Amino acid sequence: MVSSPRSSGADANPENSALFELFTSHVEERARQANDSTRIFKGTQLTDPRVYLQCPNSPTANKYRLAVYHFKTASQILQKYEKDKVDDLKDCELLRPVFENIVYGHVWEKQYVFLFCSTENTPNLINQYIMFKPDDIFAEYAQYLILWRIESKAKQKKNLLSDFESAKKHIKTAELLAFKVSKNVDCQPCHRVILIDLYYDLGSKYVATGQPERALDSYQKSFELDISNYAALYGIAYMYMQSDPEKAIELFKNLSTWRLNVRSNTLMHIT
Repeated sequence: MVSSPRSSGADANPENSALFELFTSHVEERARQANDSTRIFKGTQLTDPRVYLQCPNSPTANKYRLAVYHFKTASQILQKYEKDKVDDLKDCELLRPVFENIVYGHVWEKQYVFLFCSTENTPNLINQYIMFKPDDIFAEYAQYLILWRIESKAKQKKNLLSDFESAKKHIKTAELLAFKVSKNVDCQPCHRVILIDLYYDLGSKYVATGQPERALDSYQKSFELDISNYAALYGIAYMYMQSDPEKAIELFKNLSTWRLNVRSNTLMHIT
């Protein structure tokens, strides 16, 4: 099983190499934009990677570095898989690291999921893989993430009703997967990581579909599984803004204090 690596800060480690590649591609894209201004309005706009290189030991830099590493690794492994189908368990062993790295990349930072170079046949490979390994949570979650990404691109040409229906379908899939993962969360540490991410993702989709009670419940479940998950705490505070503004303000204060403490600890470590 692939374990999510922790950055050591060494220049030669693979996580730093992956981030350096992203930095290089960012600089190259900036140069292309200088010659073609229309490129600015195309593709995904991301924070300049140089922001993370300025404080390489910060929690934020570590998070982005690991996300880039996992998505790049997943792409490289998939590219080396020369078959167009999954024939047996041996093929499954070759593909399993792909799904694990997709999931860990998404856990660390969702916005870099575009770095995973999926192919038209990737959904078919996952379906065939799951036929051999129906209880592989990594494959199921990777399937959910990839299909959501594919449909998110396609739905740009559809109307708002189709967007809403698409979100409802993915919510149902995520709810079923969360229930399945929750049954073994205490026995499998990796299941806890996935469940934290799933609950947070569900919270966001509940917000988008006008289901505030369910959104709050999902954010709370995500936070209860990891009390250092400030994104989930922010979601909880956001949901209280209408129903209980005073509680929302108190939560936002707690969030600000927590982030300042993290920043102070990081600066102490750097200096």
